[in-house]
Amino acid sequence: MKSLSPRTSGASFFSLLILFSLLLSLARFPVVAQSRAETQPRGETKPTARPDLFRLEKMEVPGGAQLITIHARWEGLENASEQKWVPMVSVLRDTMGDLTPENDRLRYVWPLSYTRPSFWQRVSGAVPFLYAKVGNKQNASSKPPPPAIDLASADCEVWQKIFWAALQNMLLDPYGIPVKISTRSYRRNISDYRKSQIVRALSVLSLYQSMQPNSSTAFSDSEMIEIQARLLLTDKTFGGVLDNLNLQSYYNKELSQTRDARGHNWELLRQRAEAESLHF
Repeated sequence: MKSLSPRTSGASFFSLLILFSLLLSLARFPVVAQSRAETQPRGETKPTARPDLFRLEKMEVPGGAQLITIHARWEGLENASEQKWVPMVSVLRDTMGDLTPENDRLRYVWPLSYTRPSFWQRVSGAVPFLYAKVGNKQNASSKPPPPAIDLASADCEVWQKIFWAALQNMLLDPYGIPVKISTRSYRRNISDYRKSQIVRALSVLSLYQSMQPNSSTAFSDSEMIEIQARLLLTDKTFGGVLDNLNLQSYYNKELSQTRDARGHNWELLRQRAEAESLHF
């Protein structure tokens, strides 16, 4: 009976190991190829936005006005009924009681998730360093929601800021640190809450403008620029005194800066992904 040397047996075992690895890789190849084919995009297929994502509702208001509300389809609601439309933003257009669109004016903008804080929410807003949610309202209010801005008198907001700044510095701050911190914290929390609702309204309006064709939109290009520019100017101290003739240039400037920042962030993300050997 012949016995194999240790070198011969080691070589045979190594050959069998290589053959087994080769067969295993060949067996996995169709699965890997299929999984890669499934993850790669096919041809010219691109994600397209649903045309029925937004719906527009127009309501005539007695006295010569029109209330325009943008509804969004709420896909996350598991509801047996077919009514899945949620109102997002409303805009009041003053038609002057006639059918001439040239003299129409845009007035109030309502982010419909914007509500007046309750008493306890106002009290908690005055507590410094309280970064926690106090609670939601349990019952719907019978009062109309507060508008985020009045487009026809945007300069009133500037004078309100000046008045509250003077009141804070000359009357409230001299009473001591507790009064100073509480009042400033309250004003800051109220302002941040309003800014968050304005950002939400800007997002809805921008998405609606990009998805709807010009023939089916309820706002003209000049009206949409006026709404978005005025909402952007609420973050500026003297933004309300900007003349309507300069809204176009301001909007174009902000849009250009936003696109530049978006492109810069995308390039940083791409470079970081390549450094980490990631592909997307």
